[in-house]
Amino acid sequence: MPKNQFERGILSITVKYLWRAPSGLFYYYRRVPEAVRKHYRPGQGFIRKSLKTRELPKAVKRATELAAEDDALWRSLRTLTGERLGATTREDREGAIALLRQHGLSPGDALREHAHYEPTPIEVLNDAFEQAHGETFAEARYRDDDPTINRLLSGAEREAVRLIKQDPETPRALLSEALEEYLKNHKNAGRRKFERDTRRSLSHVLNAVGDFPLSAYRRQHANLVRDNARYGDEERNRQAEPERDPSRVQRRRSGV
Repeated sequence: MPKNQFERGILSITVKYLWRAPSGLFYYYRRVPEAVRKHYRPGQGFIRKSLKTRELPKAVKRATELAAEDDALWRSLRTLTGERLGATTREDREGAIALLRQHGLSPGDALREHAHYEPTPIEVLNDAFEQAHGETFAEARYRDDDPTINRLLSGAEREAVRLIKQDPETPRALLSEALEEYLKNHKNAGRRKFERDTRRSLSHVLNAVGDFPLSAYRRQHANLVRDNARYGDEERNRQAEPERDPSRVQRRRSGV
């Protein structure tokens, strides 16, 4: 989508995904990538959402937030992020929130009362998943075939199901979020060396396993961190060893 230019006093601001209606109301307007359109209503090629403001600064801020959410959702829909470990990444969580928003849902909705004539949040998501994944999902759902359902759903879709069943007042904390809280509240907070060393230590976990909720880590994750560190040590030792001259080794063995 082309960028739009808006005048604000003597300044000219260029913003992506922002459109102003003749009424002056701003909208978030963006093309849905072809690769993920099956996850949207048939024929829906664009997202058009009112930002409920006529003030440019507020509209820019909200449009930027929505764009980031959709970017995370689309990245997750393109790849089954976190499937191998069955855990939730930051990208999946952001994508799940965008997916819920797309269908008018919010975290914790399954815990709230709904009118008897309205579809439940789970039914809304299941209808969306059936549209995206076709008869295979519908048959797996009918048979309660959880392994097939989990294989079909992306990380963001699985996280969306979890979020609507979870009390939003007690969310799960990712390792990276716990790290930031630790650094902020520790008695050595603000000390550069302490922060650098702590981040370096946790980076071994984040690089080897990934950024998941604290309760999701298991023994196999610790084994992955151990194996990754062991391989790194062996590689560094190998690179540090001086190259031997084959001719010198041969002369030594022959007593020359």
